[in-house]
Amino acid sequence: MIDFYSYGTFNGKAVAIALEELDIEYNVVVVDLMQGAQKQPKFLRLNPSGRIPVIVDLSITPPIVVSQTGTILIYLAEKSRQLLPDEPRIKAQVLEWLLFQLTDISTNVFNHFFLKCLVSPKHPEAATVLQQRAIDFYQLFERQLADQQYLVGEQLSIADIAAFPVVDALKVYLLNERFPNVKQWFDMLSERESFKVGMNHAQ
Repeated sequence: MIDFYSYGTFNGKAVAIALEELDIEYNVVVVDLMQGAQKQPKFLRLNPSGRIPVIVDLSITPPIVVSQTGTILIYLAEKSRQLLPDEPRIKAQVLEWLLFQLTDISTNVFNHFFLKCLVSPKHPEAATVLQQRAIDFYQLFERQLADQQYLVGEQLSIADIAAFPVVDALKVYLLNERFPNVKQWFDMLSERESFKVGMNHAQ
């Protein structure tokens, strides 16, 4: 059993999809970011940075606490021996796409939202630049998916799982004639039950 501390963010959805795909039993603990639950002492004891998602693996004594989305996805994949190939070359490619998504794309998208919606005064021009930069990165996705179903070869991996929620958030910009391969990839993953459940896990 895993206690899964989350909210309806890109990263929370990615971890939820992985848990569903791996068929790991878990209990969702909703951390309401709008109410400041991430700043409460109980949660800060799990993750002093006050960021979600966090998992607590209760199947191990003493339980293991894991934070940071990439670390959680790698931990779950290695625990289950799925979604992250053992072959060194392919594993390196999966990790490369995973970290590209989390460090370059997700960061730009979040900062766009932060500058446009969360700070005062707002910074709409800077927000627009960050959003466009993230969208431009998807030209790399488009080329990568030209001759294969998934970001790395012909198997679903944690790279695809990390990427999906952000593409969903940007679909008005991405799911069009400019990115046909991204759209085909997105539509295919949207049909998987694990993605349907994971995307709505914190509601």
